Amino acid sequence: MGASHLAENLQALNPDGRLVNIGLMGGLKAELDFGRLLMKRISLIGSTLRPQPLAVKAELAAALRDLILPALLEGRRAPWWTAAIPGPRCGTRTLTSRTTAIWARWC
Repeated sequence: MGASHLAENLQALNPDGRLVNIGLMGGLKAELDFGRLLMKRISLIGSTLRPQPLAVKAELAAALRDLILPALLEGRRAPWWTAAIPGPRCGTRTLTSRTTAIWARWC
């Protein structure tokens, strides 16, 4: 979630952990505790998909379909939930910009 969760995410990581940040919905800037980063030997990786060519996005979608989804469906991996949203706050929404449309459902 970007900058707004950086400190919390670094604290949650185990030694030699990797924090992969994709996107900036939680903000652009944050204070970074380099002591925690160095003592835990954390790798901090950042990326965004927006400027990537369609072929790269398709490759990532195929990897998700072929590698991640089977592991979830077969129970070899489980998602890590941080919150449960009560029923009245559930919903669907289409988020659009000049170049992108994303359909989201949450509950």
